[in-house]
Amino acid sequence: MPLTTPTAILRDPNGAPAALASFTVSRLGMLLGVLEAAEAEAMPLVVALEEQQAQAVGLAALALPALEMARRARVPVAVHLNHARRLETVMAALDLGFTSVMFDGSALVPADNAAFTRRAAQMAHRAGVDVEAELGPLDEAVLAPAHPEGAVAFAAHFLRETGADMLAFSVPGNGGVDPGLVHRLAGVVPLLVLHGASRLPSGRLNALVASGVRKVNVHTTLRRAFLEGLEQGVAAGDELEGMFARAQDKVRTTAARILRALARVECDDVDG
Repeated sequence: MPLTTPTAILRDPNGAPAALASFTVSRLGMLLGVLEAAEAEAMPLVVALEEQQAQAVGLAALALPALEMARRARVPVAVHLNHARRLETVMAALDLGFTSVMFDGSALVPADNAAFTRRAAQMAHRAGVDVEAELGPLDEAVLAPAHPEGAVAFAAHFLRETGADMLAFSVPGNGGVDPGLVHRLAGVVPLLVLHGASRLPSGRLNALVASGVRKVNVHTTLRRAFLEGLEQGVAAGDELEGMFARAQDKVRTTAARILRALARVECDDVDG
């Protein structure tokens, strides 16, 4: 069935890419563009909606079209709630039929992050849905103090405590991520997720995927592509429909490039 979970995609021995692209969309044209790219490339993907989307216009406004298009897609598609900080939003996503939810408690103290993530995981697993958690910056100096045995032990303990299926980290503000740390974390976190890759120096994402990152959140690049398409339409004097058509096409070509890059672990120009 095309509508599936990220873990089902990543555990497929025949069809899993080196890393799974999770495209954050906020407009119908962005949704259409990434799905067109995935079908053209015959690649699975994740369509992600932010909690802010729910607060702005209601989660169902874009989720219902995304879920229906995922069911009709010719490739496996997961529909994911990204960066939820409220359990009420997680429940709303589960009620709509999302196949993956992220509870982001990285701003909380570790004990509270674990407690809320565990509740989100219990809710989601009852519905047969994947859960992604987040610990914060992928920086050993930040993570290690949370556990007497260091950053890797902290990640393993957090997964055991919460029951999360995927564990996300963000790129530190200085863009400094050690592939060695990623490799050690991948030994205890089978499905390691990276957010904020646009802060990485050129070429670094390639090394991180090779070291064990299995899912990459793509937001900045996609938003930039959509805006560039609109700007080109304005410059060309297009009517409104033409401007949005250009934006959708720009998203499609950008998403196709990223899907090909992540499939081959050639990720020098992929921003998160």
